[in-house]
Amino acid sequence: MQDNNWAFDVNLTGISAAGVRPPVTENYYNGTISEAYIDPTRNPNRVIFRVAFTDAGFEGVIRSTGLMKPGSTQKDNRGYWRALLESCGYNAAQLDNNLNLQAGHFVGRPCKIYFKPKDENALDEKSQYDRLDFLSPATWDIRKQQFNARQAAQASGTASHAAVINNPAPTNTGSALGAPQTVSTIPANGAAPKATASFAGPSMSAADLRAMVQNN
Repeated sequence: MQDNNWAFDVNLTGISAAGVRPPVTENYYNGTISEAYIDPTRNPNRVIFRVAFTDAGFEGVIRSTGLMKPGSTQKDNRGYWRALLESCGYNAAQLDNNLNLQAGHFVGRPCKIYFKPKDENALDEKSQYDRLDFLSPATWDIRKQQFNARQAAQASGTASHAAVINNPAPTNTGSALGAPQTVSTIPANGAAPKATASFAGPSMSAADLRAMVQNN
């Protein structure tokens, strides 16, 4: 039997409608850390951070990354933890101490991130996974400006290239139509053309002219 009288409570604040969210491309984003937890069944030394994007149009987007506890790896990764804490708004006076970090230091805190989506066809194995980096606000500002400048330059170059292709220089099809030109014909031997016998010189007398006509 179907139930037509169902009801439930839900909060849709900050949730984008399905199907209208823009793709999450490589860029620099603002977010809030919604979760910070350890899954002991997978790795008891890895802290997983879930970040909810807060930029307009990206509300509700969730991406995750993880950091190993300092001292649990051969590589000293405290610099990454420092970047995470600065990303969350903590300053040097708060961080230059012995710290006992807990989930409460992160959950609900706004953060600055760089995100690059995975490329499953990439030859580089690291590029086959999503990349999410926490950045201090100062570093985030500088890198975002540089990123936007590169994007603008690439877009400008593409547009200029398309303009050259779509608008080729006009081909010269000849001189403009004007008064007809007089062309002198030069014999093949290069000699100047000879005057014809039918025309008299300017100093010829009338008697000479009659004699020439009669001889022709």
